[in-house]
Amino acid sequence: MKFSNNHNLPEAIARAARSDKYSRGEADISVTQLIDAPQVRHLREIHKGDLEIDVADRVWALLGTAVHSLLEHSRSYVVTEERLYAKCRGWTISGGVDVQTDHSIEDYKVTSVWAAMQEKPEWERQLNCYNWLRRKVKGTSASELYIYAILRDWNRSEAKRDGSYPQCPVLKIPIPVWDDLAQDAYVLGRVMLHQKAEPPLCTSEERWAEDRKWATKKPKGVRAKKVFDNFEAATQYAEENNLEIEERDGKSKRCDGDYCGVSRWCLQYQGGKKTVAIDGDGKEADTN
Repeated sequence: MKFSNNHNLPEAIARAARSDKYSRGEADISVTQLIDAPQVRHLREIHKGDLEIDVADRVWALLGTAVHSLLEHSRSYVVTEERLYAKCRGWTISGGVDVQTDHSIEDYKVTSVWAAMQEKPEWERQLNCYNWLRRKVKGTSASELYIYAILRDWNRSEAKRDGSYPQCPVLKIPIPVWDDLAQDAYVLGRVMLHQKAEPPLCTSEERWAEDRKWATKKPKGVRAKKVFDNFEAATQYAEENNLEIEERDGKSKRCDGDYCGVSRWCLQYQGGKKTVAIDGDGKEADTN
């Protein structure tokens, strides 16, 4: 991987951002990769020598690294920063578990207040995969799973004003525990997807795709008068105002922002992009 420093950050920060010591160990795939899109992992492997990241995009990851370093050097009755390995369909899967007690698994994440207050199915999958690893390696399952979200943008004034806002900068989030059969089925299914010679296309969830929308506009018009999430509402408005309806696919925010890092090589994304040109009146014209 190549690093850039387009914002001229101090060399101390740039050096720290470049020194990512993360490793999945002697494994074919990590839990983080397992729960992610097979196509993304496949493209990252193929183009790993061409991947480039700006050090500014690694700043929040540095805070996460600092938290994990503190956990690793703590001394208590809990097991911290242990990497576990287990096999499925001939592949070795690894996962770095932040904290384990006799009855629980805990994962620490540096994130935003907004992210911590949303439903995060990937967190549920990640911790249940860790529980699968623990069961396979140690023969015991955790009966409780938790995310500890360290909120980098927590605001004391907002906490006082709004009772639904996190009341301290660390939020404890209970995670549902799957039974053994559900864990086994999920891990097996994900391994089978990743082992395919031709990885499946990314799903809407994996692309962070927005819902489909319906735009109402004048006949032969370009710009929408009003955009609806519901087809029936769009139809009623169009009929009342003598307008046409145009169905629009939702944007894929992960792809558009290149948060996967490989969208430039992704045929699914490149083939699905909408091409827009400017017409003679200075308005956007769809060239597809």
